[in-house]
Amino acid sequence: MSVHYRKAIVSIGLLFFVFGFITWLCSILIPYLQLACELNNFQAQLVSFAFYISYFVMAIPAGKVLKKPGLKTGSLWVC
Repeated sequence: MSVHYRKAIVSIGLLFFVFGFITWLCSILIPYLQLACELNNFQAQLVSFAFYISYFVMAIPAGKVLKKPGLKTGSLWVC
């Protein structure tokens, strides 16, 4: 495996780790946000809903960006 591909795989793995960590952190921080902002349960879960719906909303422009160069070239473009 060439160094160029290794950089792409490491950077994609790092992105998965970052997204996973932020997702875990969001669920941990919701009770503290609920106390600090005096939110009821529904309002606190709207925070979680907004976080997860952003994955869906941002997937559409990301798919359009990757459509032209393709997945393989686009993943090498990350480096």
